[in-house]
Amino acid sequence: LAIEALSAAAGDRVVLNWQSSSNAVYTIRGSSNLISWTELATDLPATAPLNTQTVTVSEAAVHFFRITGGRLDR
Repeated sequence: LAIEALSAAAGDRVVLNWQSSSNAVYTIRGSSNLISWTELATDLPATAPLNTQTVTVSEAAVHFFRITGGRLDR
């Protein structure tokens, strides 16, 4: 998975866009140091072909994001 777009939103929020697949769910994690990761959003259903999610971030000067996904069994 790759983040296609990232943009600042009002306050301490960030909007992330990534390519998604049908029948999948996604988790977004954030970090300021690439060592400690915090779940920012979980169980996000796919909205193929593109997912968009707004997340709240800490006041750290640097942010890293990781999106992971898995298939739903149906």
